[in-house]
Amino acid sequence: MADPDFQFREQIDFFRQKVNLPTASWTAIQHDEHDRAFVVAGAMRDDLLTDFRQAVERAISEGATLADFRKDFDRIVETRGWTYNGGRNWRSRVIYETNLRTSYAAGRWAQIQDGKANRPFVRYRHNDSVINARPEHKAWDGLVLPADDAWLKSHWPPNGWGCRCYVESLSRDDLARLGKAGPDTPPPSNDRDVAVGTRGPNPRVFRTPAGVDPGFGYAPGASWSRSLAKQALEEEAATPAGTWKPVLGSDWRTFGRPQRVPLDRPVATLGPVAASTLEAAATLRQIIGGTALTFDVKGLPVLIDAETLASHLEASLDRTKYLPFLIEALNDPFEVWISQEVSDATGETRLRARVIKAFNLDKGRSLLVVADAARGYFRGWTVFPTSQLGYLQKQRIGVLLYGR
Repeated sequence: MADPDFQFREQIDFFRQKVNLPTASWTAIQHDEHDRAFVVAGAMRDDLLTDFRQAVERAISEGATLADFRKDFDRIVETRGWTYNGGRNWRSRVIYETNLRTSYAAGRWAQIQDGKANRPFVRYRHNDSVINARPEHKAWDGLVLPADDAWLKSHWPPNGWGCRCYVESLSRDDLARLGKAGPDTPPPSNDRDVAVGTRGPNPRVFRTPAGVDPGFGYAPGASWSRSLAKQALEEEAATPAGTWKPVLGSDWRTFGRPQRVPLDRPVATLGPVAASTLEAAATLRQIIGGTALTFDVKGLPVLIDAETLASHLEASLDRTKYLPFLIEALNDPFEVWISQEVSDATGETRLRARVIKAFNLDKGRSLLVVADAARGYFRGWTVFPTSQLGYLQKQRIGVLLYGR
């Protein structure tokens, strides 16, 4: 039977807000980038990812067992013609257990952080049912720390493949019953750089604490914002498909914004113009430090990947020289607007975000950058002279999530 603790609201909500991200290997993204992306290593098509996502969600929300999931796994592999690495039993178990345990961990993080006013401490527990126990994990058993201690952000279980450690929340009375006058002192992390995936297409170096497997040195769900952006995502999920939810007073005038976006001085030089989409993707990978990166745009996570960016440059490769300005706008925007729209193709209501910034280029030139995201996933971008106010004002609608 499935673990009865797998199936609670925070866990399900965390998993459902993820976006599909095709990846060639598990090293393509790391740490809290997983908070916004659903990945299956080697699954490069959205239809394949969607099938696996539905199977995993069923396991989380309905308590499907590993045996149940393996039936879905076999059906998906046969239907989609997917060729994967590793044996069937091992691969299906990794997908099933990793997603269940990390979503469970994210849900517990949300619960414990929400309740820390009354239960401000966390106790690390080692699961003694593990046959090949890691000595560090056993040594951490019983460690009590404040719920927001920095050590927990890199040691929140699971802390490795097959790890079954967990945490308990404690009140001050619980602490007294344990005979403790206060929390323990966190042990040293002894972080080290570990190179992984060196035989695959996406080798990465992971900064990892001792006793924690590469890729697990983070607290799942910690970057999942509980800001206005998350509230809007929750409202969007509750909105029936094909309906429009108007936002009152939803333009730049209402929020007292300037008619013209002021120009920032250039903070990045113009890059080279790519000769092809492949070259553009390679340039992007170099700029963002890998194949994918999650930006925290003032509390709104936006997942961006090199191939998607490159596809938006195919019609105009000349725009590749402005890529540093796009990255700068995502890192330090002037405004971020969120609104709801109805898809012309599906009639589905979805959340849309627009990130706006303007730059003062050399030789008296100026540039407006507008980045577009939907459901937390980068969708496209535009560069325009700032004199075109008509275009600018059409982007400044909805709710002003952030304004400098």
